[in-house]
Amino acid sequence: MRLGRPSFKTALDTAKSVLDKLNGVNSQAFTPLIKNLEVFASLVNTAGEIHPYAKMAFIIFSSLADTVLAQARRDRALRSLLDNITEVYAFANRYQDVGELDDDRRKLLKDLSLQTVECAYFVRDQAQVRSFLKRTGKNVFRGSQINGQISDYKDTFLNVRRQLTERGVLEVEVRVCDDLSGPECQLRCSDYKGDSLEYHNLAHVRGAGLDSAKECLPGTRHRILDDLSTWVNDADGARVCLLVGFAGTGKSAIAHSLGVRFHALRRLGCFFAFDRNFQGDRHPESVLSTIAHELASWNASFKHALAAALRDDGTLAHTVDITAQWNGLIVEPAKRVQFFGPILIIIDAFDESGPVDLRSRSRLLKHLLHDVHSLPPNFRILLTSRPEGDVRRALGDKFRAVDALILSPDDVDVEADIDAYVRHWLRPQYAGEQALSESQLSQIVQKAGGLFQWAATACRVILQDPRGLSLRECFEERIDSVLQSGSSLDNLYASILNDIFSNNPTVMSRFQSIMAQILCTSEPLPATTLQSIRFHASVGEKDDVMLVVRHMGALLSGVSGPTSLIRPLHTSFRDFLTTPSRSGIWHVIPENGDSIMLLGLVRALNEGLRFNICNIETSYLRNSQIPNLQQRICSSVPSSILLYAGTHLNDHMRSQPSSLADPLPPLRELLCDKLLLWLELLSVLNTVRTAPSILRSALSFFLDTGHNETTTAIQDAIRFVHRFAYPISQSAPHIYISALPFAPTESITRSHFTTRFLRTPKISGSSRNWSRVQTPIRGHSSHIYSVSFSPNDQHILSASQDKTLRLWNAETGQAVGEPFHCSSPIWAAAYSPDGTRITFGCADGTLHIWDVGTRKSIGEPLHDHSDGITSVSYSSDGFLIVSGSYDTTIRIWNAHTGIAVGDPLHGHSAVVRSVVFSPDGRYIVSGSDDSTVRIWNVEAREQIEVLRGHSGSINSAVYVPDGRRIVSGSYDRTMRIWDVTTITTQEVADKLQVPESCTAVWSAACSPDGSYIVSGHSDGAVCLWDIKSGRAVGDPVLCHSSGVRMVAFSPDGHQIATGSSNGTVCIWSTATREAMDKPLSGHSDTVFSLAYLPDGQQIASASADKTIRIWDTQTGQSIGEPLHGHSDWVLSVAYSPDGRHIISGSKDSTIRIWDANSGKSIGNPFRGHTNAVHSVAYSPDGSYIASGSWDMTVRIWNARRGRVVGEPLQGHSEAVFSVAYSPNGHCVVSASQDMTVRIWDADTGDAVGEPFHGHFGSIFSAVYSSDSRFIVSGGLDGTVRIWDVDVGRGVTGEGPEVRKPMHIVVSPVY
Repeated sequence: MRLGRPSFKTALDTAKSVLDKLNGVNSQAFTPLIKNLEVFASLVNTAGEIHPYAKMAFIIFSSLADTVLAQARRDRALRSLLDNITEVYAFANRYQDVGELDDDRRKLLKDLSLQTVECAYFVRDQAQVRSFLKRTGKNVFRGSQINGQISDYKDTFLNVRRQLTERGVLEVEVRVCDDLSGPECQLRCSDYKGDSLEYHNLAHVRGAGLDSAKECLPGTRHRILDDLSTWVNDADGARVCLLVGFAGTGKSAIAHSLGVRFHALRRLGCFFAFDRNFQGDRHPESVLSTIAHELASWNASFKHALAAALRDDGTLAHTVDITAQWNGLIVEPAKRVQFFGPILIIIDAFDESGPVDLRSRSRLLKHLLHDVHSLPPNFRILLTSRPEGDVRRALGDKFRAVDALILSPDDVDVEADIDAYVRHWLRPQYAGEQALSESQLSQIVQKAGGLFQWAATACRVILQDPRGLSLRECFEERIDSVLQSGSSLDNLYASILNDIFSNNPTVMSRFQSIMAQILCTSEPLPATTLQSIRFHASVGEKDDVMLVVRHMGALLSGVSGPTSLIRPLHTSFRDFLTTPSRSGIWHVIPENGDSIMLLGLVRALNEGLRFNICNIETSYLRNSQIPNLQQRICSSVPSSILLYAGTHLNDHMRSQPSSLADPLPPLRELLCDKLLLWLELLSVLNTVRTAPSILRSALSFFLDTGHNETTTAIQDAIRFVHRFAYPISQSAPHIYISALPFAPTESITRSHFTTRFLRTPKISGSSRNWSRVQTPIRGHSSHIYSVSFSPNDQHILSASQDKTLRLWNAETGQAVGEPFHCSSPIWAAAYSPDGTRITFGCADGTLHIWDVGTRKSIGEPLHDHSDGITSVSYSSDGFLIVSGSYDTTIRIWNAHTGIAVGDPLHGHSAVVRSVVFSPDGRYIVSGSDDSTVRIWNVEAREQIEVLRGHSGSINSAVYVPDGRRIVSGSYDRTMRIWDVTTITTQEVADKLQVPESCTAVWSAACSPDGSYIVSGHSDGAVCLWDIKSGRAVGDPVLCHSSGVRMVAFSPDGHQIATGSSNGTVCIWSTATREAMDKPLSGHSDTVFSLAYLPDGQQIASASADKTIRIWDTQTGQSIGEPLHGHSDWVLSVAYSPDGRHIISGSKDSTIRIWDANSGKSIGNPFRGHTNAVHSVAYSPDGSYIASGSWDMTVRIWNARRGRVVGEPLQGHSEAVFSVAYSPNGHCVVSASQDMTVRIWDADTGDAVGEPFHGHFGSIFSAVYSSDSRFIVSGGLDGTVRIWDVDVGRGVTGEGPEVRKPMHIVVSPVY
């Protein structure tokens, strides 16, 4: 991918292919239309508001030449429509100078172009379905719709033709056909009045949409915009495009400009802009619900399907589960609608969605990139971002559904576009004002260095506050400070601040205090609100906010007046201020603003809250049913500070307040004396959900301060909110008439407020104290065997004898969705650590895995236990599941594949009641009816300790979080604590360190008995390693005079064969580490690959001399003639498991199969790779072949038919150097130049987990151990690494402990 150019078909590419296609088309109906469209597009080339659509119409219709030509010959209605369009454009082309037309006729030509694009969408998409021609019989309704749509289009074009000839110009309604969903859906959409209620209840973000004020200057960035438009309109193109560039390259302006284009076409489904200035509501959890809301407002059929989904599962309206949102709010409703034409969704500034390691950000990106194929093919998603880590990985992974365009400051069009931008903003402001000279303008353009943001900031500096100066005088006075900053945005920002502020301690303190306050807010606030908060916090002087910001117009928006929202004009300025290494003396700490905000907001709440703040007349209505509630809030809540505090107070309680002033007295007043008034505000603002966390944060402030009464009161308030959260959230009046009277009589909250609200209803028989049960949860009809919290504490999971699994809201106790039904009682259940999956075991011995987002079972039940499953648990990294059963065994499972890992663990003599992993995942502890607690080593799958002492069944055994102790509980009515620090375990090594005398590892292999590893190095050395100790066996051996490209053990492990870049092969004795008398000579160039015949009697070698040779391992003699057939280097060779065939891969991009006895090529070469085939391997049963290539893909082939099985396996971002099957045939491992090792499911082609990261250079070799438990890899960084596949360490996950390679602790059998 070249910088500045897209990885997809550009507008220019498309136009060229169109013109080539037209040269071969001869149709009276079609050619005149295309020619007229081409002429029209050239005529309106200078009309920026018309030309993009005229160009689109030309390209889309032209690309349909073959399809439409065939249709038009047989379809009278379609041919008539094309004739109408041709006639209109023939007339429109009489206007030779569009610039001279009046505004009405220019608008008419724009509407004509828009309608033509829409018509092209309709014809293109309808031409793909058979019902386009078969508009009778079963398709009678669809046929009538299509005929009606064609008739509407004809009427519109005839109307345009008529208006072009008439003196007066009228409006033209552009007819859009965005879906044809069938009669039933359309009737429901038009008649069902309940859709709007469901739709309006859906949580969504306001103000994050398209802003035409942010689009590119007319006439700039047209090539990129045309390329992106072509991508959107390409029916066969990728579903997702990543627009990536560094700060200041104009990503957002391009996104808004593209949005404006497709909004005019009514094809913009949603525009969502992340913005750190609005971090309170623009976060990953709010994106998909907002997209669903906008799609519903755009398309009636989608709105109806969405409303149905919300009626089926009301929790979708406010869930923060991104997977549930993706499936429930986007995918499932979209599947119920038959769309026509493209639907563009733009997500701008993805890099501002949160930290790169934020789980919700990662999950959102995963759905947008990986799962986009679950949407109808009409959807196109544009994602703009800086090249941060997760986005860079997405670019490298090259998902099949993703294209990319990387913006570069060095792109050929950028300087010209910046020149146009600067000329526009620095033009004379009135007639007669002297313009800037070419040299003056050029100074800014050249200094910008391709960064639009630099140019924009420089222009604002020059134009800001002219104070009676002319344009030239402003330029001459300020240009030196601008140019002295260089082309760096950071230097420019520092220069501007140095010019505005003096280095006075008072000024610097005021600047840092006010900017910290501005940067820490969850949404932008005006100067008046910021100043009022400072006043309530007793901070600063009167009007000190405006003292600081009024001269910062080049850096902040909203500084022109006290009521405008203040925020950084560009994220790069926020980043500059908050990064000390970049900002120096201008460094700002946003957290310091939290103390100001907290104190000011709490005091403002205490001052402004009052009873029945919104003047609600009745308690018979829910908040959602009160007419004009939003207007009441705006008119009744006394200040904007209260609105902000009611929504975002929790955002400023992230840490202990600093010592501005003691915040505890005002907090005590708010949360004790004015608790109900505060809850009333939260109720009408629909933010009651924030109350528990605010109360808990406040409680932490008061602990250990001696405020015991306040601490007790807040604890009671927490119980009050937990118990009555649901009625409080539904109706503000019911705080006083339901929650308060039903609180326990000894409740501090009730005692305090009933004396103030004397008309509170009195309820007889109320309990005296809070129940130990926070919220009774009812719904199961039989025994409950398992309960657990979700990892994010939002839900509770319960499993029951009634054969159901249920989820509950942890705050309110309300059921979340419908229960999951099973055919057998569910005895055990557990969440995965990331909360996306649930595993549960049943009385019939089956283990199930459930997707929390889709609420569907993943795969088939696992049946390996022979009796009921009593306990299940996940390892801390989420890659293993352990289960205990009535059959007295313990089983370990791969959580991703569902495959049992090894044999059952035997040791208990009775029912296994409890199983759990240690915190580090290395051990399992189990408790049983045999009265013992047992500890098991996960890697070795062996019992290492039996703890005896209980005299009855052990129902529970768990690790203390530090992993040093185990707690067990028994029927003998005792609990025991066990110290497990005395259990001996061998340390885990990080890697096998190559001796300093050796260089990069080019190849590696394992001995069949698991005792040794051999590695070949780039300097010709060969090293042997003892796998138990991780130490080299003796010194490196030098036999080859150049790099060792390939090493291999003989099947009996007695010999090692090595192949070198100098074309020689050596055979070594494993015992003596001595080579045969002389190398095997015959190849005339580098030997890239070696393979032993399964019986060890022969070796096959592959060479850059384009041949394969076969050698006798006893004599070292060449057997027969070299095998010729490849036209370039032979890079890889392997024997089939039965020894009858040899497979080879070559730089000529082909794979060949050879008869091992005759040396003849069998059949035709396998073709499919687009670059050199670097590695080939047989599956253990010989049925399939895996290949890895320089084209960055792995392919699976049917060995007998020579055909590719499925799609290429894509994920590596550089050449694939090595592939190998696992001995059980279930997986394929690949190693790449991109420094990763990946595992693939051999049957489905799906990636298994995340790639191995650990090497710091290209990886040339990766192989499995004979039991499929381990993988050994060697690379350019000079290390050999061993990865534990079963435990998943190094296979996936985050953090150093998970991602580092692991040396084998217990000697395995390879």
